[in-house]
Order: sequence, then C-alpha cells, then structure tokens
Amino acid sequence: MLIKHCLKYLFKSNKFLFLSINIMILITSFMTFSLLITNNNLETVNENNQTSKQEDFQFLPKLSENDINIFASQHQISIEEMEEKNFNQILLDHQISYRDIYGNKISELQKKYGFTSEIQQSKFFEDKGNNYRVVKHNEIINKFFFVKGEMAVEDNEIVIDINTAKKQDINIGNSFKINDKEYIVSGIASFPGLINPNMSDTGLKIYKPATSVIMSLNDKQYNALNANEKIYYSGVWTSEKPQEISSTEVEYLLEKNDNTEINILDLKISMNKMIIGVTVTLLLSIVGIMLAMVLIKMIQDNLKIYGVLKGMGYKNYELIFSFSPTALLLVLPVSLGILLSSLMNNKIFGVMNNDLLAPYPNKSIDMVFSVSVVSLFTIGVLAFSFLIIFLFLRKSSINLIRETSQAKNNRIKRVLLILFARKKFLSNLRNKFIFRNLFVFCLVIFSGFALGVQLLMSMGMSSFPNQMASSFEKQYKYEYNSILNNKVDITNVKDAQGYVVRNMKIDSKNNNSEDISLIALDSNKKDQYIHFYDYETNKNITNQLSNGVIINKWFANKHNLKVGDKLKIYDNQKNSNVTITGINLDLQGNELYTSKTYYEDIFLEKVNFYSGFYSKDKPVKDKGEISQTIVQKEQYEAIKLNFENYKIISGAMLFLGIILGGILLSISIYIAIKTGEKNILLLKSMGYTNSEINKVSIIGYVNPLLIGIVISIPYFILLSKLLFGELSKSANFFLPMQTSLVNILTVTGFSLLFFALVAIIYMMKLKKSTSFQKLLAEQL
Repeated sequence: MLIKHCLKYLFKSNKFLFLSINIMILITSFMTFSLLITNNNLETVNENNQTSKQEDFQFLPKLSENDINIFASQHQISIEEMEEKNFNQILLDHQISYRDIYGNKISELQKKYGFTSEIQQSKFFEDKGNNYRVVKHNEIINKFFFVKGEMAVEDNEIVIDINTAKKQDINIGNSFKINDKEYIVSGIASFPGLINPNMSDTGLKIYKPATSVIMSLNDKQYNALNANEKIYYSGVWTSEKPQEISSTEVEYLLEKNDNTEINILDLKISMNKMIIGVTVTLLLSIVGIMLAMVLIKMIQDNLKIYGVLKGMGYKNYELIFSFSPTALLLVLPVSLGILLSSLMNNKIFGVMNNDLLAPYPNKSIDMVFSVSVVSLFTIGVLAFSFLIIFLFLRKSSINLIRETSQAKNNRIKRVLLILFARKKFLSNLRNKFIFRNLFVFCLVIFSGFALGVQLLMSMGMSSFPNQMASSFEKQYKYEYNSILNNKVDITNVKDAQGYVVRNMKIDSKNNNSEDISLIALDSNKKDQYIHFYDYETNKNITNQLSNGVIINKWFANKHNLKVGDKLKIYDNQKNSNVTITGINLDLQGNELYTSKTYYEDIFLEKVNFYSGFYSKDKPVKDKGEISQTIVQKEQYEAIKLNFENYKIISGAMLFLGIILGGILLSISIYIAIKTGEKNILLLKSMGYTNSEINKVSIIGYVNPLLIGIVISIPYFILLSKLLFGELSKSANFFLPMQTSLVNILTVTGFSLLFFALVAIIYMMKLKKSTSFQKLLAEQL
C-alpha cells in the first residue's frame, strides 16, 4: 500500500515534476558520458599511434665544412656548383640519396644519444583544386595504421586517407583518379606522424578534409612522381630518458611537443579533460542540488500521510523503504543517458574531430565503470532520501500531521515580511505568497543562479576560439615568417625584421626542467611586425621588450608569474635571471619574447646572425638558406580551424543549459503555484482578475529569480579565476572564461523572457476557469 501511494504521488499528482527531474538527469548523463567516451576514443587513437611507432622528434644532421668538402670530392661536385645551387638541387642533379650523405652522421648520433631513426619522404602537388601529399611507406617509424586493406604493392595501387575514403564513399577495390590516371584502392589508412598534416613542403598550408588528400604509392611510382619533395629524419628514443641533442650537431630539430602535425591530438585531449572537469562538476552540482531540493519537497508533501501511518502503528523502516521506488526510478535516465551517448558517439566523435586525420576506434565506455556510476548514483539517492525521511520521522505522529516543522521558519518569515512591507494590499499579499514557503523562495533563487551560471559559462566558452585567433591576428602583423637554415645576412631583404631563437630551460615546481624558446626580436619602429598587448588592460606593451621578457597568459598562469618577477633560464652554456615585463594576449605557447639589445646584455654576446625573419613580401632565396616560410594568413586560419570545433561544444552546452535552466525554472514555478493553489482559488472566487492573481501568485517570483542571477555573476567570476585557472595549469592552453556586460544583460533578459513564457502557460488554466467550484473540483 505504501509503495502504491508513492507511485500514485509521482505519476498522478506530480507527473510533471517527476518527468522534469528525469529529463534533467538524462541530459546531464548524456553530456557527461558523451564527453568521456569521445576523450576515451582520442586516447585510444593516441595509443594506436604509439603502437605504430609515432616519432618523438624530427631532425637533420649538421654537416661540417670538412664533411661537405669530402662529400663534394667523393661525388665530383665543383666548388662553383656548391655555391650556386641549393643542396637539394645538387642531390637531384647527381642522383644522390640522403642516406649517402647522412648515413655515418646518423649512426654516430643514434649511438651517442640513444635513439633509432628512419627517413621520412613526402611529395606535394595540386590537381583540380585539391591539395595532395604523397607519403612514402615507412618500415619502422610512423608506420601506417590500416583501417582496411594493405600497402600499395603494384604500380596501379594506392592507399588513401580515412577522411577521403569517408567523404567520397570509397572502399577497397574502388578506383581513385589522380592526374588523369586511375588507381585501385588497396588500403585505407591514417598516418601517425600526420594527425594534422601540413599540406606544403616549404611553408604552412592547413589541412582541410574537403580539399586535402593524403595518399601513398609503391616506391617505384613515388620516385617517378614529379613534385616538390620534403625530406627529414624521424627519431624514436630507445634510452629510458630522452637526451638533449646539441644544436651544434643538427641542422634542424623539431620535438614532438612543438610539432603541430602531431601535438594537436594531445592538445585536444588536454582541452577535453578540462571541459569535462568544468562541465561535469558544474552540471552535477546543479542537478544534484536541485534533485536534493525536490526530494525534500516530495517528502514534505507526504509528512501528514506518514504521520497518520505512524499513528496507525507502521514502523519507521517501513515508511522509509516506501520511498525506494522514487529513488530507483531516477536511475533510469542515467542508464538511458549512457546508452544514448554510446550509440551516438560515432557521430559526436566525427563532428568534434573533423579537422583531424584520426580514425574512430569505436571504444565504448567500460561496462564496469558504467555499472559503478549507476550503482553509486542509486546508493547516493537512496541514502539521501532515507536520511531525510529518517530525520523527519523522528518526530511524533501528531507533529508530523500538524507540520510543525514549518514553525521554525515563522520568525524568518515575519522578519522578511516586515522588511518588504508595503502600503498596497496586493503588494503585501504578494510578499506573503513569496515568503509563506521559504523552500519555494530558495528554489526560485537557485533556479536563477543555475540558469545564470550555465548561460555565462556557455557564452564564455563560445568566445574562446575567437579570442585565441584574434589575439594572434592583433599582435602578429607580418605576412611571412621565414625560418633560416644557415646564418644568413638579411639586410638585402626588403622590410625584414630579424629574430634569434635560443632553446633554453626553466625549473618547474616538481623539480623537473621545462623547455622554453627565448626569441630576441630586432626591434625597430620602421619594421616592427609584432606588437604585444597587455592581457588585462589591452594596452600596447611592445616597448617593454627592451627591459626584460614578455610572456603569454598561459605561461604566466602555469608558473604563477606576474609582471616584475624574476625567472631563471639556462642552457648548457649560460644561465641568467630575466625580468618579466609584460603578459600578452596569447593563450598558449612556451615562448618568451625580448629585444635583441636585452638579449645581448644578459648573454654578453653580439647578435650577428638570425634564426629567421618576418617580412611583408615573400622572400626569394635560391641557395637553400630558408628551410621554411610560414604564411601568416595560413597560420591564422589554422588556429581558427583547430579551435573552431569547440564552438560546437559551447553551442551544445548553451542549448542544454537553456533546457536545464528552463526545467529548473518550470519546476520552481510549478511548485510555487501548487503550494499556493488554494489561495489562488480563493482569490479567483473573491472576484480578483487574472492579471491581479498573476501579479500576486507568480510575477512576484521575478525578484528571487533576479537575486539568483545576481549571485551567479560573482560566483562565475570567482569560478573562472580559481577553477579554470587551476585546470589550465595542467592543460596546454589557458581557458579565458570571461564575461561582459553584454553577456550579463543577455542572461538577465533571456531569464525574464523565459520566466514570462512559463508564467503565461501556467495562467492559461486560470483563464479557462470561471468559478471557484470548478477550480476546486479540478484541484481535487
């Protein structure tokens, strides 16, 4: 009988309330497990790449002048030819391979530093608006990860990337046409060294799945292909601890953490973990508090019945366990959320990672973990419900029937009524309606608070990609960034600003060293292409380069640095304490910028040559001095594209936040009207108009709603500085969850509009009824 009464209370008297709570739990469960499963699949991709021997670094050995002379003598290359042509052209003309040149050097480096290596070769060309990168098959490092099929063996066979196969609905055995030549697809693969491929051999051309194709041919077809080629060596550490390769022994060195073709996956995983931490904590806290408040309300509604049953001789434990169906039924939306997130994750993974060349590993959430979550949720809800019932049931049956628990709030109610007393009768009546039930009053405040925090966080997260891109666009005004192979005089390059890069280290708090790049700019007012702006004030701080180093916000937050602090930097040759003179708008990176004059002062050495230079016009060098030219426009687009997908997450959070906030608000008004329905009926019978009843019974709750929104603003600001700041320290970027007056006004306006819509819906019932008897009959 007790369980039957509980079920009747839920499905007949309070079906809207019960359904709303289930929807809230379902949304929270779906979003939480969708993010968890997506990140779990990304980590699986990472593990598969490690199995395929993903590179730890790229390099090219440095040849001494004596090595070059010996090489020229062995292959009968004149000194004039060496001076006139670039190195790659010489190799092509004399049909000399990289192995012929670097073989002995690489063997020495491998033995000295403890790593294994393999040459990496790619050719680049365009055809009919599409960009192609042809990758030569690897035997040891960056081995292809085949989703279907196998390596191209015959001359007419080809391996294509997973995104191209999906986009064009291509399978094994289908034909694929390039340069008017047809190939048979023998394999569909991803490439561990090319998760975010660069589609240019000398610069930066971003990977766009719609127009970019990664493929592989057999060695014969690859060698016969007439296209620009990029060659380097990839290394994988065999020693237990990675060594630091001296810059004097390599011409070119790119660590995995600095390689944008690879580190994008780690960045995504790091960002997802931060988002999971923030959203799950926030959603669970909001839903958890709301669930607790509703459970208390459900128990309070049944106190009279519990009092009667207790007086009839029912034991406390019998009354306590009568509430178990409610707790058990709340488990269903959690289980449904897990199921839906598992079924839809293929789509979700594709949408969130469409900028990556990463296969979907289809790794679902661990069943043990899922069962554990559902079990813990069940135990938690049951334990909380039983505890609340037990606390109430300690009272006598007479007290339960009389609801004397409300007496404790009488003094608070009287104080609030005195504070808000007004001369107008309806105003006083409205205040009595609001303060009559402090539980409902607090519930509405919490609804406004939860809705405010959800919307502010969603809008803050949606602005993050734009802020990441706009900070780059605002501060870096060059058109081209040319990275030099050798020490080159750039005085003949028009409007060039040179810079020196020195790879150094700093000591972190966990007694480990971290790599940094100290970049010394040749600053002059005429050709100044980089202008730094302060993160807090947005003022130009470029002139502070001559007084110390300027760091970005992520670096400052991670190492707890502020303007005026000293930072020790060192390498094998020198260590020095530098002064932090500014924190710029950038949100990621381990670069420290300074001026050439400050660099010369702290290291006591003159800068005669540059590591690279910025310019407005594309430089033309024909002797191999430039190893890479990065186009600023492409770099800006790459930043936008890499973070653009997080607008989808913020949009989903905004949508779900609106739903959750709307449900919370609807529940609040529903409970407010249900608790005051008798009074509403009485006012109706006394001849008050619908408009007056609306003002007394519903519109008055606008004030506690606004109180909740006001409280959410400082809470969100504090949460941004503390929680997001701490989470950013373990990530590869800084998440600037900022708010603005526009955001605050938007949240307030939307909340009031939504409140008005909900109030209109609830007043429709009163407008349709014309008599007290009819209303009373509807209530009964």
